[in-house]
Amino acid sequence: MVVVMAEEAAEEDAFCIVDSFLDAIVEVDSEGRVTFWNRAAERMFGYTQDEAAGRPIWELIVPEKYVEANKRGFKHFRRTGDGPVIGKTVRLEAKRKDGSVFPIELSVSRRYVNGEWRAVAVVRDVSDKVEAERKINELNKHLRILNSLLRHDIKNALTTAKLCLDLLRDYAPDELAERLEKQLEKAFDIIEDVKHVELMLNSGELHPVNIGEVVREQAAIFGIECKVPDVYVEADSALKSVVFNLIHNAFIHNDNVNVEISLRRNGKWVELRIADDGKGIPDELKQIVFEEGFKGETGRTGLGLYLVKETVKRYGGEVWVEDNKPKGSVFVIRLRTCQ
Repeated sequence: MVVVMAEEAAEEDAFCIVDSFLDAIVEVDSEGRVTFWNRAAERMFGYTQDEAAGRPIWELIVPEKYVEANKRGFKHFRRTGDGPVIGKTVRLEAKRKDGSVFPIELSVSRRYVNGEWRAVAVVRDVSDKVEAERKINELNKHLRILNSLLRHDIKNALTTAKLCLDLLRDYAPDELAERLEKQLEKAFDIIEDVKHVELMLNSGELHPVNIGEVVREQAAIFGIECKVPDVYVEADSALKSVVFNLIHNAFIHNDNVNVEISLRRNGKWVELRIADDGKGIPDELKQIVFEEGFKGETGRTGLGLYLVKETVKRYGGEVWVEDNKPKGSVFVIRLRTCQ
C-alpha cells in the first residue's frame, strides 16, 4: 500500500510540473477519453480542465474529416499500445472550441497504467511557423521565376553580342576580339553557374536517390566513362548539381586535366571521389575553398563549392578535398546509404 501511495504521489507531482509547460500536454486513456489537460491546453484549445475531463479527444480537438480515422486508431491502440503517431513527431491539424482549425506539431508517447495503455501528447501550435514557411515558399517561387527570366534574357543578349563579334572579327584587332570573346564566355559560364545555384537552393523532401546513376549521367556530360555501382542515398534533385559542380570544378581550374571518378561503399556510408591530376590545391586553401564567396582565380560566382558543402550537409553527409598522388586534388563526398 505504501508503494502504491508513493507512486500516486510521484505521478501527481509530475502532472503539477507539466501543468506549467508552455506546450499543451494532453493524456488520454485507451478509449480516447481525456485523463489530463494542462493549462496550456486550456489556452490553446479553449476548453477548461473540467470541460475536457473524461470526454473523447475527437469531440474536442480533432477536425471532422479526421474523426473516423482517429476512432479507428484508438481501437488499434487499445489492443496493441501502438499506432501511427506513437513515438513520433508529426505535423497535423487541430480544432479549437470555437471551431477554428490550426496547424500543430504533435509528439505522442505511451505508458501502461492499471492494466491499460494511455497516450500522452505534447502539442505545439505552429501557426506562425507554417505562415512563415508559406511566405518563404512564395518568395522562393517568385525568385525562381525572376531568375529564370533574367537568365533567358541575358543569355539571348549575350548570344546576339557573340554573333556581332563574329561579324566584326575581320575588322577588329585580334587581341581585342579575343578579349571580348573571353568575357562573353565568362558571362555564359556565370549564367550556367546561376542555374546550378538555383537547383541546389531549390531543396525538396529527401528520398532515396541512386547516386551511381547520377554520377554516370553527370560524368557523361564531360565525356568521362566511369563504372560505378548503384547505391541509394537520402538526397533530392540537387544531388545532380552537386556532382556536376565538383566535376566541372576540376576542368575550370586546370588545363588538359584527367578526371577519374569512383564510388565506394563502406558499411552504412558511401564515398564519391572525384580525382584530377591538375595543379592541386595548397593546404592553406583546402578549408576556405568551401566558404561562401571564395572565387579563386576564375572570377566566377564563388558559390559553387559553398553550396555543394551546404547541400551535402543537408543530406547528413560531409565533403572535403585532399591531395591526389602524385599530383592534383581529390574532392570527396561521404553520404549515408539508405539500403
